[in-house]
Amino acid sequence: MELLENRLVIEADLQAFLAASREAVVELGGGELESAPVLVDLSRRLRRAGAGRGHPVAASLVARDHSLVAEWDDSGTAGVMVLRRFLQAPMREVTERLRRRLATEYQVQDPEALLHRNREMVSRFESNRARMGRELEVLQQALERRQRELQESIREAETDPLTKIFNRRAFDERIATAFQRTVRQGTEGLSLLLVDLDHFKEVNDTHGHGYGDDYLCRTAEALVSVIRKDVDAAFRIGGDEFAVLLFAEGSTACGKALGIVEAMGGKVSIGVASIAPGQQHAGTLEGFIQEADRALYEAKLKGRGRVVRRTCRKRPEPGCTGPCSSVAAAVDGSVA
Repeated sequence: MELLENRLVIEADLQAFLAASREAVVELGGGELESAPVLVDLSRRLRRAGAGRGHPVAASLVARDHSLVAEWDDSGTAGVMVLRRFLQAPMREVTERLRRRLATEYQVQDPEALLHRNREMVSRFESNRARMGRELEVLQQALERRQRELQESIREAETDPLTKIFNRRAFDERIATAFQRTVRQGTEGLSLLLVDLDHFKEVNDTHGHGYGDDYLCRTAEALVSVIRKDVDAAFRIGGDEFAVLLFAEGSTACGKALGIVEAMGGKVSIGVASIAPGQQHAGTLEGFIQEADRALYEAKLKGRGRVVRRTCRKRPEPGCTGPCSSVAAAVDGSVA
């Protein structure tokens, strides 16, 4: 008796036929565990015949004498596999009841309709994938644009609008990061130059604020001229107060500072604080800044227009500019 006949076109058809085969084996007295390897073998044979790949394969379940058999068309040749053998042939009432249930539960739709539905699903999938690709590209472009806007906002927030160098906010953030990195790594020096314009109020009062603004911009240009782009940094931290952060040790910093004084015609005072590579006791960030501030105060007290690095008195270093590493005068070469 033929229990079920299906045309196996797509994967769903193949899975339905395997499920029907398992149910038939169990209903006719077989166990699920012992049927598992048989059904795996059946699946492999049907796939080899082309089932589930879009090419119809006619397959049947047949109760014949003392056997449950699967039959199919394998490229014009009959494929046959015994799923279970019985000591006694199943009663006709049992096989008839099984046939009706399998026909109800595992009836396959028209293959052409299934193929058409499958093509529609593939078409929708490709359309959705293309749409999602376009949306993803738009989102990526929006994200990149937002990142550029954010970076620009950060840059504007850290830039002095007049001189176009970094402002006080950027100074506070960058010096903290640089100090911590220098102390932690110990592989490079760090120097801070605090720069103050000498008698800037008189310049403003004598020549006007327009000239004063130009003077501030010229000072910023002088600072930028002695630093390495994307390594060191120059800042305007007050009205006529500037700072330079150099990843260099003291002798290099003093040379850079003297270059600034010279570029400004000897009309700036500079205090320098430095940390040598591998220095064991660098102190605190506040102490580092205070050291440069005290050196600046001493430079102004000694007559302005000069560079002071206070710690040079304790540890003279080779390579410092001038005959004395304590105070380097830039106006007339005298030693304070």
